[in-house]
Amino acid sequence: MPTRALLFGLLILLSFQPVKATHIVGGEIYYDCLGNNNYRITLKLYRDCLNGVAPYDNPAVIGIFDINGNLIDSVAIPFPGSTLVPPTINNPCYTPPGNVCVEEAIYQTIVNLPPIPGGHVISYQRCCRNNTILNLINPGQVGSTYSILIPPANLAICNSSARYNNFPPIFICQGAPLVFDHSATDPDGDSLAYELCDPYDGASSAFPMPQPPAGPPYAFVPFAPPYSGNYPMSSNPAMSIDPQTGLLTGTPNIQGQWVVGVCVKEYRNGNLISVNKRDFQFNVLPCPLLTVSSVPSQTVFCAGYVVQFQNTSFNATSYLWNFDDPTTPGDTSNIATPTYTYPDTGVYDVTLICNPYSPLDVWS
Repeated sequence: MPTRALLFGLLILLSFQPVKATHIVGGEIYYDCLGNNNYRITLKLYRDCLNGVAPYDNPAVIGIFDINGNLIDSVAIPFPGSTLVPPTINNPCYTPPGNVCVEEAIYQTIVNLPPIPGGHVISYQRCCRNNTILNLINPGQVGSTYSILIPPANLAICNSSARYNNFPPIFICQGAPLVFDHSATDPDGDSLAYELCDPYDGASSAFPMPQPPAGPPYAFVPFAPPYSGNYPMSSNPAMSIDPQTGLLTGTPNIQGQWVVGVCVKEYRNGNLISVNKRDFQFNVLPCPLLTVSSVPSQTVFCAGYVVQFQNTSFNATSYLWNFDDPTTPGDTSNIATPTYTYPDTGVYDVTLICNPYSPLDVWS
């Protein structure tokens, strides 16, 4: 009898241990003003549907706070269902593997929010992220917060926030340049500016689904040195985003999973009125059959007429250079690292083609 009692007590104890709900791989929150102080709130969440432990929240609870973090209201949004995100990759010549699965759920609700000083903060929190993320400290203990400000009436009346146009590719080839349009659209035509930024942490493995979520201010995710919001992953050239166009570029050089944050800032009459902070997970993988045409960035412009070209391409067996010299018909070379003598100073658009005349030429 004592043995049975001990076993029963142990089972009860185990049943109350917190479950690490690893599943969130990205998201954003934005809103549309419908008039008469009504706002449609949209929460987009992206979930690991292969290794994720927890399902989507049903319901997902968003918190509505004043600018000082005081809870005004909480709203429960029923689970709307989810759809699979196509397993895109940043090179059309390589087929993505099947070991990553991402799905999207779009929660929406309408709330009535009369103006208050400082505006309203709309937030959602969930824990946790994947244990295999490389650029965070203890990533399996790190959660997510998606939050946005509805500005006060003195800054903007009936504002609709910016929202992103595209979801980044799930896969990126190691050593292959990434060029991704990370731009956003603003329904009001406000001025937008883009930057890499620190994602928010949120919730915990002990309380992975706070309902309601905690109010602002929010802590940033703990990046593992040398990584940061501005340098979120190993890449050469470093990952960067054009502040005016939202074009995200970089060439990742270490395979693995990386969390990246992007902010689009919304300005009206020169005043910052809101920020949409989105984060997502890049999966960098080796693409052994992929040919990449690559040359280092030009750093020396006036070193005489003789130029020694460098070649950082890989998986190529032949090359064709065109040196853009209008005075010489034969301004080409088929060696890997050629030298060319130009007749005069000027700006020349040099082209490198890897594996020329093959069915899939690779240009740089």
